[in-house]
Amino acid sequence: MKRKGIWKRLFAISLLLAGLSAAGAQAAETRTPIDYVNLYIQGDRNDGWNEDITLQLSTPDEEYRVGDWYLNNSNTASIPIFKVELYARSGYYFSVSSNSDVNLSGVDARCTGRTTRDDRETLVLTLRLDGLEVELDNVGGADLDEDGYGYWDEVPGAHHYEVRLYRNDKSYSQTLSTSDTEYDFSSMIDRPGDYYFRVRAVAANSSDKGEWEDSGSWYFDDPLGDYYYDPYSDASYPGASSYTWVPSGNDWFLRLPNGAYAANSWQFLNGDWFYFDGTGRMVTGWFFDGTNWFYLNPTGTYGAMATGWVLDGGRWYYMNTVSDGTRGAMKTGWISVYGKEYYLNPVSDGTRGAMYVNCVTPDGKLVGPDGARIR
Repeated sequence: MKRKGIWKRLFAISLLLAGLSAAGAQAAETRTPIDYVNLYIQGDRNDGWNEDITLQLSTPDEEYRVGDWYLNNSNTASIPIFKVELYARSGYYFSVSSNSDVNLSGVDARCTGRTTRDDRETLVLTLRLDGLEVELDNVGGADLDEDGYGYWDEVPGAHHYEVRLYRNDKSYSQTLSTSDTEYDFSSMIDRPGDYYFRVRAVAANSSDKGEWEDSGSWYFDDPLGDYYYDPYSDASYPGASSYTWVPSGNDWFLRLPNGAYAANSWQFLNGDWFYFDGTGRMVTGWFFDGTNWFYLNPTGTYGAMATGWVLDGGRWYYMNTVSDGTRGAMKTGWISVYGKEYYLNPVSDGTRGAMYVNCVTPDGKLVGPDGARIR
């Protein structure tokens, strides 16, 4: 019997709660829904990119009124976006279910979002004012000076600028970004050439960009900064001051600008190539890289790769002087040097590469005491 009484009480409570809920719903339904709104927009950007954007909003409807509005993105953005608040009058609430239920007239605009608050008595709209779009002007006054600095005039409304360096009419850097109206290119001017840069303005949304504009050019005879230029390969390398020679007994090691030691690699220093083995030791004398033989001076410019004629052990050898990817490699067979022909032993018999002198070559040609072919 007690259990039956409990169930009766629970049933009564549920009926009471249902009644209260129905009463609440019935009370909410006494307000009239607003499921469609109308806005008339007038606006002006004044001087195009003025910080103060003039905006006037009104509605012909009486069920609600226009409240506050404010800029929701940068005032230098190409297309301004505003937040607009509408306040329902007493007895009404907002029931706008789609952006298309927001009718906008006047300035070309569109609703891109909406939210409600205050028990749906406040409607907050996000409006994109396409009719107030302003295009960025192109950059003017771009120039490059003798110190490698680029300058240009400020573009109203630009959030930042993109720049790119060119050498001899070819792109010489990736696209770089700066918020200033100048850029220091000096560290990139690492070899002689005719340099200029291109620059364009970029809006805050990054999608609106001006046209690329070329600066004036400047011819640099020498690299700027600590670089050494190799005219044979048209390449530049960090200057000698960026490296540190480290002696150890009779051997030499090279500490690189990043603090590591050169190993299993060629290094270009002050116009000469040097090779460092797997232990980091600088190699001298004959060196085979797996494909070609090279001669690294054991005297004079110690360790420097030789090119041209080399005298070793009483025999002459010729090291390639052409920058064809094998510069410094030992030549074999017939070669022509300053209009004369020479024959260099192509056989690996312990004298490979040595010049034939005062004899007949394997293909029946006569060479004199200086090694030159006699016709």
